[in-house]
Amino acid sequence: MKSSTAGLIGIVALALLVGGHYLGLAYTVGVSMALAAIFGYGWPHYLGIPAKKTLGTVIAFTGVLAALTAGLAEGRDYLAWSAIYIAVGFGAIMVVQLIRGTGQKHRLESTLGAGAGVAIAGFACGWVASFRFLGDPGMNLIVAISAAVALLAGMLPWPDRVNAPLAIVLAVLAGPLAALLFSDVRIVPAAVLAAVVASVIAAFRRLRTLAGPLGASAAEKLVAEETSVEKLTAEAATVDAATVDPTDVTTAASEVATAELSDANDSVSASAGASVSAPVSAPASAPRRTIGLAAAAAAAALGPILSIGAMVYFLEKILLS
Repeated sequence: MKSSTAGLIGIVALALLVGGHYLGLAYTVGVSMALAAIFGYGWPHYLGIPAKKTLGTVIAFTGVLAALTAGLAEGRDYLAWSAIYIAVGFGAIMVVQLIRGTGQKHRLESTLGAGAGVAIAGFACGWVASFRFLGDPGMNLIVAISAAVALLAGMLPWPDRVNAPLAIVLAVLAGPLAALLFSDVRIVPAAVLAAVVASVIAAFRRLRTLAGPLGASAAEKLVAEETSVEKLTAEAATVDAATVDPTDVTTAASEVATAELSDANDSVSASAGASVSAPVSAPASAPRRTIGLAAAAAAAALGPILSIGAMVYFLEKILLS
């Protein structure tokens, strides 16, 4: 996924979240729930792990319930139930990993990746709690402007060793400036918030570059493996249709081609998360792959935005209390 695409999605999400200070609590809760649901659906596609629908449902429900509870909570403990939802969600992830039938070799990686998604989705409730705690948009504007500057810096096609320090420096400069223009927050707290937000965004950008483009996701791996299966099928058909005498050499070649085809089918079945009932699995539909890749791109872009929600809320309580 291009950094420019991730940056644009992140900036739009920031605008929607900050707009809650002008449109009310119900709007903020609704936007947080919607973003958590989108992230939950797309995160397993981004990681390329099996049981995408089930794991995506668990992650999405964790974020949705945490945001809804933060909006309905009484008193000042807005995130009292959020840790419980995250714990239950992680437990559900472990149960799904234990009972699923494919991808056993990478079960630990899948569990950790999906568990991280549960935590990120649960942190989305921090934006709701921040709205209820502050009441005015000043602090959130500082956070949003700093994050937007870091995202814009991340769009530059430069290596991470240059891009990450640049994003942090620019955000630290933009945060205090936004504090002077839009709020009564002092310069030092604004700079601290900006540095934390920019560090999280730079870390997620590094994660995307380490993971490579979305072409390495399970959906595109499946397409490549299906192409390999088709090639092996053609080779097997060529062997079967050969006009040579039926000697032991021909029989051996056919058996080797059949064995390779069977191994390829097993690989496709393991990566797709579904059993193969025919010698050659049918290619997945193009629209489904497109939706999966789009959801994966959205989840990768929304990850840092949702992550800073609870973090910003607790920093605000520390700095302003």
